[in-house]
Amino acid sequence: SSKSIPKTLCDFVPQVGMEVEIREEGGRFTLVPRSPQRKMEEPGHAVPLQRGGLKRTAKERIHGNILKSLPLSLCSILPMLCSAWSPFLGWLAALFLIPCIELGCVHIYLALFDQKRWSLDLLSEGFKPYWRCVGLAFLRNLYICLWGCLFIIPGIVKSISYSQALYIFAEHPDMEPGEAISASRKMMQGHKWEFFLFALSFLGWCLLSLLTCGILLVYVAPYWQEAQ
Repeated sequence: SSKSIPKTLCDFVPQVGMEVEIREEGGRFTLVPRSPQRKMEEPGHAVPLQRGGLKRTAKERIHGNILKSLPLSLCSILPMLCSAWSPFLGWLAALFLIPCIELGCVHIYLALFDQKRWSLDLLSEGFKPYWRCVGLAFLRNLYICLWGCLFIIPGIVKSISYSQALYIFAEHPDMEPGEAISASRKMMQGHKWEFFLFALSFLGWCLLSLLTCGILLVYVAPYWQEAQ
């Protein structure tokens, strides 16, 4: 019982940093780890993404913020609007404007996920590391295109490998573009198939968006970004 455990030991247990079991044998107390901590930051661990939990959390975060995040939805379809207006304009926007807007949106989605107060002013954060952000998007797309030239499947695999580069760069703005891409590649080791199934679970939403002529993207775009 807790009454028989010395107070000094009770005060020490929270400092151990892991869940332990206290055993008593002959008046002596022993701390036994219940489950050894795994180094989750190391790439390659077979840790399930738990798609259902991620999607539920994303829904909770964007609930009540749909109207407030409407500009973010418009940012998601900005490349299509620019390309429809002018292919050359769409190319310039995709190269020099869209990456910074995407990075600004990532800052907002990260703040939303962490349940911090946020505003559309965070979009400006994407333009502060301007050239490194443009360089990151250029290198990422270049690598995906080069791998895609070999065959479609390698291109898909590499797009998944580099999918977290922008999120990593948002949290570590001092990184160089190549470092963020390498960090994303290491992070996704052993998780590519899980991420593919995760993205595939949004296929129904994409089809519904097409049936509604893109109107449903007002909800689907923030939902996908927040879950990702």
